[in-house]
Amino acid sequence: SGLRSFGCAMNVTRNHRYEAPLDIMVSIVTPVYNRRHLLPRTFVSVWGQTVRCFEHIVVDDGSSDTPEIVVSEYMRQADYPITFIQKENGGVHTARNAALNVARGKYTVFLDSDDELVPEAIESMVSEWSSIPEQKRREYREVCGLVCDENGKLIGGRFPTRINELKWPDAWTACVRTGGEHFACMRTDVLKEYRLPEPEGVKFVTEAILWDRLAKLGYKSWFFNVTLRVQHTEGDDH
Repeated sequence: SGLRSFGCAMNVTRNHRYEAPLDIMVSIVTPVYNRRHLLPRTFVSVWGQTVRCFEHIVVDDGSSDTPEIVVSEYMRQADYPITFIQKENGGVHTARNAALNVARGKYTVFLDSDDELVPEAIESMVSEWSSIPEQKRREYREVCGLVCDENGKLIGGRFPTRINELKWPDAWTACVRTGGEHFACMRTDVLKEYRLPEPEGVKFVTEAILWDRLAKLGYKSWFFNVTLRVQHTEGDDH
């Protein structure tokens, strides 16, 4: 089917299981630009999740290395909903916005094409959301865990014990002091309402613009010491 987002034409393909009556809790969003050779590693990590309450949305941001060859085989074999979006090159921020147009999960994670999820990642994040007292959940935009490198070493430090009991400014300061990479599972409704801007002719927009805006609106992060993502650091393009 054809869709348009922020003036950009998109071609959207879904595998035959897309309309299956599944309880989709999480939309995993993977933008890709000329990284066809890395996609199998990312796809295997999604396939290896311990639960199946998710969909995978892959966005080709105008690649020239034909990632559709790898994606089509992945879509044929996977036992969960996959959506493949092809669009003209606009930058990773536009790819993520395009994915949000079709995202059906209650929550969203952004998984880059050169990274992996640990097998329990989706299960852990959904469980962590459930651990937040229901009357407080609307205060939070995300649950945020840890990241390791390809050797299993944490990138940065662990969150302090009882960090979520601190007042929000103090909790955020404690997070920053870990000096590390983090991985978040975010509320899809918040991301759909407050998207990254797409200024004409600009191919890179930092995510910090959105995070700062959400912080000013009063949204908080919930932190937990579980490793969720493997960030690969090899090569010049990571």
